[in-house]
Amino acid sequence: TRLLSIARATGSALSRINDEWLLHDAVVAIDAANDASRSQFAEAHRIYRRGRIAYNRQQLGAAEPDLRDAAKRFANSPMSLVARYYAANVRYDRNDVDGAERELDTLLAEVDAHPRYVALGAQVRWQLALCRMLRDDWASALPRVAEAADRFRRLDERSNLGFVQTLLADTLLCLGRVDESWAVRIESFRVQSEAGHDNRVPISLGGAARMELRAGRLDSARALLQIESAADRAIGSDRLLTNALMRQAVLADGLGDRDAANADARAASA
Repeated sequence: TRLLSIARATGSALSRINDEWLLHDAVVAIDAANDASRSQFAEAHRIYRRGRIAYNRQQLGAAEPDLRDAAKRFANSPMSLVARYYAANVRYDRNDVDGAERELDTLLAEVDAHPRYVALGAQVRWQLALCRMLRDDWASALPRVAEAADRFRRLDERSNLGFVQTLLADTLLCLGRVDESWAVRIESFRVQSEAGHDNRVPISLGGAARMELRAGRLDSARALLQIESAADRAIGSDRLLTNALMRQAVLADGLGDRDAANADARAASA
């Protein structure tokens, strides 16, 4: 079919360009299958697509059974690993962090047995790092998020790289490695700007401000919020700007600058 031909060409190109083989191997599994297995793969892809759509819409109760069903139906295809990854993410989003972490740890061992599945290895490590961060286990999060960033850099996946670098910067900051944290964060701003996702930079600036607040550096947090507001104005996002201005107002009030707090609050409600 046309879609399979596109997947075959794309998988072949990825394997040549950056040594990423998962899509190539998924197509090979279909090509090598008999008629019965091909029918099973087709049904697996249909159910997987339905599960992914439900997940993207945050319909978690509908997404999880479809993703788990698809994982079983994919059998020996590497798409089974992908479906299991998203099923674990659903558990995380349903606040079952322990269950998600157990699944992801098991999955990572299986993915790492296929060293050419570079992107999936990065994604699993990214999600595992988030599990560790929720527990304030920053030392354990560090090698996972650092390896995820290295893998996305190898693949030149700049959007994912920029986002993961913000998590790496947060992790380094929480471990007291402030200079390294800011070096990574500045690099993440550059990468995200070059990737062309307008809203990623202000969101990352907001994240940086929250981490500075957490560390008790109120003046630098205030400066970052002001830069975030300017970035929100530049991309024309009223929603992000209102959120940033309200956080500025709260911080200014906490610092005793009532005039600035009132001005920010008025601007947010305008």
